[in-house]
Amino acid sequence: MSQSTVLSLARPREPNLSIWIDASCSFPDFVADFKVPATGLAENSRALAFIIDDAAFGTNEDSRQWIIEDELCAGPPNWDEAGATFNDSVHDCETMKIRFLNAGHGALASTGGTLSVGTSAE
Repeated sequence: MSQSTVLSLARPREPNLSIWIDASCSFPDFVADFKVPATGLAENSRALAFIIDDAAFGTNEDSRQWIIEDELCAGPPNWDEAGATFNDSVHDCETMKIRFLNAGHGALASTGGTLSVGTSAE
């Protein structure tokens, strides 16, 4: 999607640039996943301490996963040092995430609500 957007913006302005971009640049797919717990009073208080009045304010847990398709024109940068994983098939990783992680979270949420349990930890 980013490739088609960049090319559609470049083509009317400079046709040769769009040809160069298409031949010389890569637009790897990626999957990003991190946990976003429900926002509570502690999080809202922390936001207000910084004078942030945002009804959609939220936080995330330290657990993060970033999988990047290993199709970079200049080779992968050192993002693996920050926890990124380079993989030949991001599609397979995305499918696994959707089928296993999201399904498990949905099952926990459904049964937790029925049992009046507020968090996964409970």
